[in-house]
Amino acid sequence: MPRALIPNSTQIPDVILDQWMADLSGAELKVVLYVARRTFGFGKESDNISLSQMAQGITKRDGMRGVVKSGRHV
Repeated sequence: MPRALIPNSTQIPDVILDQWMADLSGAELKVVLYVARRTFGFGKESDNISLSQMAQGITKRDGMRGVVKSGRHV
């Protein structure tokens, strides 16, 4: 029986967390997580992701990007 998806979240394949994470540098892990977000997170099996998209990150509908920490946008 499939598990229910948690709203506003991205499921990451176990292999990324269990095997790859220990061997990847911080920058490499960010790239892998970005690709996972752009594919699995958006319900796709694949996606054409440009280098500029990766460099700029995911832009939210309000034009903001990144995460919010301690009330500041970073």
